Amino acid sequence: MRPQRHWLTTAAAWALACVLAASAGLLRAAAAASAITADELKSAGWNASEPRTPDGKIVACYITRHYTPPPEGRNVMTALMAGRGTGLSLLLADSSLKLAAGAPLEATFAIGGKPFTGFSARVRDTDEIGIYPDHGAALLAAIERDGLLDFRSSAVALVFPFDTDAVGWLRACAQRNGIAIEPDAQ
Repeated sequence: MRPQRHWLTTAAAWALACVLAASAGLLRAAAAASAITADELKSAGWNASEPRTPDGKIVACYITRHYTPPPEGRNVMTALMAGRGTGLSLLLADSSLKLAAGAPLEATFAIGGKPFTGFSARVRDTDEIGIYPDHGAALLAAIERDGLLDFRSSAVALVFPFDTDAVGWLRACAQRNGIAIEPDAQ
């Protein structure tokens, strides 16, 4: 009977060691991850995505959020993306827009009531505007300080909140996948 108990004790010790090792790995992974998970972003109204090439390499990290402000039937979407080779960009889409695709756009941009000047804007599609910061890190830092964004042009005026936790996820995703926030750092 004694050898059998020894076997059970050894098996239990081995199982406990495996559980502890796995737990330690999970804790290290959790500590290295961003402060918020993709599931937590989803519950806060955001969608997070990591599009991949056919060989599985992540080419971009992006977060989107959809709004339905008045008037009824109007849809607004904001997206923040860090792309391999392109750096950081912000996309604003508004179903009520009817713009000429590809046209440059004169605009002002403020974050938390403070002007953000280092950017260019252009019409991406008839209902989409792309904002391209000169320095992606500066844009992320400004959003993290105060997430109220105010974009104004002759075509549209959009004021919208941007969750600072979503920025944390984007930073972590880009870092984890070797995607630079600055376009010239790729």
